[in-house]
Amino acid sequence: KIVSLVPSDTATRPGLTSGFVRDPLPNNRVPANRLDPITQRYMALYPLPNQSTTANNLILNPKFFDDKDQGDIKVDHTFSSKDSMFVRFSIGDETQSTPLNIPGVLAGGYFNAIEFLPQLFRTGGAAVSHTHSFSPHVINEFRTGYNRLFGTVGTLSGGKNLSREFGISGVPDDPQANGLAASSVAGFSALGDAFDRRNGQNVFHILDNLTLVQGRHLFK
Repeated sequence: KIVSLVPSDTATRPGLTSGFVRDPLPNNRVPANRLDPITQRYMALYPLPNQSTTANNLILNPKFFDDKDQGDIKVDHTFSSKDSMFVRFSIGDETQSTPLNIPGVLAGGYFNAIEFLPQLFRTGGAAVSHTHSFSPHVINEFRTGYNRLFGTVGTLSGGKNLSREFGISGVPDDPQANGLAASSVAGFSALGDAFDRRNGQNVFHILDNLTLVQGRHLFK
């Protein structure tokens, strides 16, 4: 005779010539000592629900953190009636994050959605321009500049290799990318760090404008 109960413990019984008997587990729960220890650490990252529904049963209203610093310096100088120039330098830093701050949960919540991960944007730029008047009818402007934008999406661990601490082997140790290996369970929000991005671009430009004035005509 086979009895099907879930959750259950499958075992053989003396006197049975074939088949198995499945006894219900205590309180219909799988004992903790039968769960993989790594899985248990991940499960601890899920907070308890605060809604009575089966799905979408955790509602949070985290604060969005946006810290921005920006500065510009511009110097204009006239050497003579024929020569003038300016120099400009700009720099900016912006940090964005949306900490969950869930009590009793590692890192306050460790969902791998990009909106919960710290993001840092750094910008910088410089420009130099020189204007020379050869005559009242011939004017030349030379300008050069440089712009840089660099963005980083970090991890919630702050550089700690949580994957190794959780017991996951074979994970490289990179202070810039350390975190927790991404994991997902069907029907639940994904956990861990699925993002580690460092993107940047540099833009250089050189421009020279020669202006000619002839009577009512202007050539550039």
